[in-house]
Amino acid sequence: MECEREKLKSDIFDAHRRSEMLAQEVDEQNTRVERNTQALLHKTEGKYLEQIHELQKRFSTEKEYLQQSLKTLESQLSIFKEEEAALKSQISSLSQVYVPILLYRYRCLWK
Repeated sequence: MECEREKLKSDIFDAHRRSEMLAQEVDEQNTRVERNTQALLHKTEGKYLEQIHELQKRFSTEKEYLQQSLKTLESQLSIFKEEEAALKSQISSLSQVYVPILLYRYRCLWK
């Protein structure tokens, strides 16, 4: 009976030692997984930060281009408006001169 008791103690001790080793292996595995996850997260964050930076640069460049284009178009619009005003003034001046002449000619033709 004493022998069986010693055998059971030994088996329990071995089982306890194996469970401690297994727990340690699980902890080490979890630590490795956590490190790998953190490394992957860091790498992914870096990748996306780089992409965001590149997009911000492109946006800034496009914004500057569009602002310059807007200034150019506004300048052209201003020139066109000035030309339109000048042409309207010329039409008005010509109308004041030619309309009476045309009316006179029209009257002469129908007499």
